[in-house]
Amino acid sequence: MSCPSCAERRGGKAAKNVARMGVRCRGPSLFLSTITILEQETGVLLAAGRDRTQGAVLRAGLEDHVLAAFSQRILPVDVAVAQRAAKLQVSGPALGP
Repeated sequence: MSCPSCAERRGGKAAKNVARMGVRCRGPSLFLSTITILEQETGVLLAAGRDRTQGAVLRAGLEDHVLAAFSQRILPVDVAVAQRAAKLQVSGPALGP
């Protein structure tokens, strides 16, 4: 799933479950949500604040690989999706009965 240059930047490491998913799912069957783009953008900005060189590498990866590859497959988020995502983020007694 990861592009070769991204894997090289990460030392060739990927989470095992992510790597397995990448083998099973290819190209047009994969989508991202706008929340994923928010998370990626936040990570790039935080990294750039700590290390401009690393920030530039991550920015290039996001723009040249992720956004380019998924340009027609980024799903919008509506209220129902946002509410469901919030429930997935919070578990246990905080949710109540």
